[in-house]
Amino acid sequence: MIPSEFRQKIEENAFLEWEEVYPDKYYGTLKSEVDRMISEGKNVLLDIDVKGGINIKKIFGQKALSVFIQTPSIDILRKRLELRGTDSPEIINERLEKATWEQTFSSLFDIVIINDDLETAKKKCLEKVKKFIKIRTGLFGGSFNPIHEGHLGLADFVIENRFVEEVWFVVSPQNPLKTTSDPKDAQERLAAVIEALKNHPHAVASDIEFSMPVPSYSVDTLRHAETTFPDREFVIIIGGDNLDVFEKWKDYQYLLENNDILVPQKRSNKQSTTRMETGHHT
Repeated sequence: MIPSEFRQKIEENAFLEWEEVYPDKYYGTLKSEVDRMISEGKNVLLDIDVKGGINIKKIFGQKALSVFIQTPSIDILRKRLELRGTDSPEIINERLEKATWEQTFSSLFDIVIINDDLETAKKKCLEKVKKFIKIRTGLFGGSFNPIHEGHLGLADFVIENRFVEEVWFVVSPQNPLKTTSDPKDAQERLAAVIEALKNHPHAVASDIEFSMPVPSYSVDTLRHAETTFPDREFVIIIGGDNLDVFEKWKDYQYLLENNDILVPQKRSNKQSTTRMETGHHT
């Protein structure tokens, strides 16, 4: 696209982000192209400058993952550019000056990856992206006998605040604190949960524990779900009343070390969320 056409697109507000990186050298991301790819169910990968990355993050929020690729030092960057042999000393100095300025914005990105070793940096980046594009799903287990507004409000809260994209109400055939289970009773509770969730598009009733040994333990359900649904990242959701007894749960340390745990609680008539992740409370 020639500069005059690009400037016309700017006037038409056709870009999600754009930048005149160098005089008369424009780069930008067309809204129409991104919208088209998203409508096709595709994940969009953008290779853009720092200002563009910040703008995209502002627009899409938690739906976007911003990654800042940084050289170990400006001196190393200079050596890399000189070894390429494609730019004049003046252009190299211009690029180094720009890189120095760009690094002041690294803290505004979700992830900073130091490109010291290319293969290592590629591996780290791929791991972060794979984790990000998984569907973040909350596992909310319980007897739900009966399911009530408190359960539904909890699910709505964590979804509306984008802690997760979907909540699975995992109906337990047998609570670990009980010695017997009634298959008929479990089916009736599942049916009640299905009925209650009809108007909650991002909450679903799950019978995943119905094919597992009883009693039902959250850690076993989690491992089974991770194996069965590798395209999802699972988060454990527990009620505030379970927080005090959490250390009595089976393999609770494993849960803390490997998954986020959301504990929505009511404080001063307002819903809030305690998040336990990687072994600590935040």
